[in-house]
Amino acid sequence: MASRKNPHVGGTIAQHVAALKTRDARFALAYDKLRLAQQLRRLREASNVSQQELASRIGTTQSAIARTEGGRHVPSLDLLQKLALALGVRMRFELNTGREASESV
Repeated sequence: MASRKNPHVGGTIAQHVAALKTRDARFALAYDKLRLAQQLRRLREASNVSQQELASRIGTTQSAIARTEGGRHVPSLDLLQKLALALGVRMRFELNTGREASESV
């Protein structure tokens, strides 16, 4: 995220998002879901793999991949493991609480 100050939010965007995540649990959940969806799409595109090809590799449908990448479906841990294997990346799962969670924007 940009590190320069944004006059509309009174600081950097990262600071604003961190503050919102601290104040609003629903925002924090929605933001984390969106970040996961975006990361999955970036990984797939960096691997030059179509949604259809990825779906075939893990035994699901192209529309399921599209829903996941669009943030409309939160994948199960099992599906995330399959996606990571199909894309040739390692998966790391992390739980944060309190201040740690608000700092990891």
